[in-house]
Amino acid sequence: MPANHDLNASGEKNKAIALAFIQSYGNALTSGSTTGYNSLVDKYMTDSVNDYDTEFKKLAKERTSKAIRSDIEINDSQVITKYAGILKNATINDVKFDTKYSDKSSGYTTLQYYIDLPGFFISKFNHYLEFQLDNKTNTYLLTGANM
Repeated sequence: MPANHDLNASGEKNKAIALAFIQSYGNALTSGSTTGYNSLVDKYMTDSVNDYDTEFKKLAKERTSKAIRSDIEINDSQVITKYAGILKNATINDVKFDTKYSDKSSGYTTLQYYIDLPGFFISKFNHYLEFQLDNKTNTYLLTGANM
């Protein structure tokens, strides 16, 4: 995203990417594999910001793998199947951009999205896309994809 991006416009523009991450999380819940999620991390995220080589991709993959394992361990198969089904079958219209928890500052931007989870103990599934400003290119680069 350009350094001068509009937060609301960026939120709408990146909805399809958020949806892809959300659907891949749902797929991982039923398969136990984060391969699809990891592919999205590799496709959209960067490890290099302001000439520093970081481990953003590795950290995102590790966090997601841990979250998937935890969700599977603490829930019975019926709950996982229903939960995963909502996420896997979500459409762009199901993805809501949450302006309350999204933020733009001089060096960081966070876009928060959610999917409603009717009938669950939690009311929604949240997914965050986190960006850092790369001064060299004067653009915000995706450095985090988190639940």
